[in-house]
Amino acid sequence: MKKLIFLSLFMFLFYGVSLTADKNQPVEIKKGKNHFQVWFEQSGQKVAVKNHLVYLKKKPFKICIAFTGTKAVLANFSLDPFIYDGFFRKKPIWDIIQPVAQFMGVAEYNKNPNNDIMLTGKNAQYLYYDSPEENRFNETEVDGDTVICKRWVENIFASADEVIPVGKFIGDTLFAVFLYASPLYEDNPVEYQKEYFKIVFEK
Repeated sequence: MKKLIFLSLFMFLFYGVSLTADKNQPVEIKKGKNHFQVWFEQSGQKVAVKNHLVYLKKKPFKICIAFTGTKAVLANFSLDPFIYDGFFRKKPIWDIIQPVAQFMGVAEYNKNPNNDIMLTGKNAQYLYYDSPEENRFNETEVDGDTVICKRWVENIFASADEVIPVGKFIGDTLFAVFLYASPLYEDNPVEYQKEYFKIVFEK
C-alpha cells in the first residue's frame, strides 16, 4: 500500500517551516515568459487541446511537460472542478485555497513505478526533474535548455485503498491543473504560470 507523506511535514522537519495562514499574503502574478508547457499523448499521438478541453479514450495516456524556466510544478488532479474553475476565472491559487499553504506537494515514489496520477483534494503532486535518476516521470530527455518529461498514466490513485485502472474509471471527467510559483509556505508567494485542463473520457 502506498503511503503518502505530505511535503509540509518535510519542510517542517528539515527547514523549520511552520505553515501558518498569516504568513501567506499574495504579492503578484507575474505574466509573460512560459516556464513550462503541458500536453497530452495517447496511442503515440499528441492530443489536441481546445479552450482547455482534452478528449481522451478511456485507456492509458501520457502527461508531457517541457520544462524551460523551472524544473518542477505542482499538479492537482481532481473530480471536483473548484481549482480548475478558479484558474479559468484567472484567480490566483491563494484566492482559491485558503490558507494557500494547504496546496502542498505530496511525496511519492521516484520515476512513477506505478504509472499513476493521484486524486489529492486540495493538495498536489510535486512533479519535478532533478536528474535522469531523480524525477517523477517515466521518460525524460534533455534538449538544450529544455527538459522534456513524460508521465505514464495507467492507473488513477483515488485513495490509500483504491487504485483504479484508467479503463475501469467510472467517471467521465477529470480536472488537471499545473502551477509554478514561489514556495507557498513562505511570505508573499508569487505565481509565475498556471495551466489547467478539463479531461473528458470519450465512451
